[in-house]
Amino acid sequence: MDMSEDTRPPPEQLPDAELQERVKQLRLLSERVRARRDLWASWDLEMRVIQQEQAWRRGQRVQRAGLLPPRQE
Repeated sequence: MDMSEDTRPPPEQLPDAELQERVKQLRLLSERVRARRDLWASWDLEMRVIQQEQAWRRGQRVQRAGLLPPRQE
């Protein structure tokens, strides 16, 4: 029987305790990845809010300096 490159040997059978430990580690890793992703998303949102506030303040300073006509609302 010829073993081609894309066929893999069957995975080794792990004892139940070791298998449970690996599942537990993968779940913890998954939770950490999810938490890190959520942290980055909240940081990104916070940075966008800060940038919008800064742009608004710049616009207010420019308007007060008389460089822009007042907005018609």
